[in-house]
Amino acid sequence: MKKLLMAVLFLGMLYTLHVTCYTSFAAEPAKEVTCYSLSAAPVMDGKVEGDKAWKNIPATDGKFFVFGTEGEISQKKTYFRTGYNADALFIAVECDEPDTKYISAAMKDNGELWTEDSVEVFIGQPGLEAEYNQFIVNAIGSRYNGIARTQTEASGWEVKTVTGNKMWSAEIRIPFKTLKANPKKGAMWSFNVCRNICSGAPSINTSWAQMYTSFHEPENFGKILFK
Repeated sequence: MKKLLMAVLFLGMLYTLHVTCYTSFAAEPAKEVTCYSLSAAPVMDGKVEGDKAWKNIPATDGKFFVFGTEGEISQKKTYFRTGYNADALFIAVECDEPDTKYISAAMKDNGELWTEDSVEVFIGQPGLEAEYNQFIVNAIGSRYNGIARTQTEASGWEVKTVTGNKMWSAEIRIPFKTLKANPKKGAMWSFNVCRNICSGAPSINTSWAQMYTSFHEPENFGKILFK
């Protein structure tokens, strides 16, 4: 009887620990990036440094989670910054890449760009998070887009990329008419940026907000605040 009681108490402790850990994990706040109002639109040439439009817009810290790990941070940093004007959302992404000669990017628009060196952007509007937009650009500027897991024609948005010294970068312009919504100041949408790195062996997939089974987890996206 004493052994049975001890076993029950032990199982109760394990259950309490599990619930406590789960609650702590579930309470983790979503990552957030501020999208600043731009006085002038960026020059769409793929170059972020030296562009006056981005000069006073802070970049994220470059830390992206390696997909399939327990919170490991990629050694290759990925920085991005966001801004908007009355017509469009702008996203500038800078990808550390010491081995630019090994960058894998050859596909054209509508190809499986996630299998090459590429950046993915996910955007979900309030109340429509399950119908999020997905935009992918590879290192040579080819585009792919879809709604949730359904591919749509790669059109209605603009991107330019450039490969520089130990990095490649992309400037993305997504008109609000493409998103079928125009955010007001103070609006907050779900948002994530991911990067596929194929220049090393093995290839890795990384994400600003931590994903667990795939990049298509809108419940785990971060947030973008239009300021």
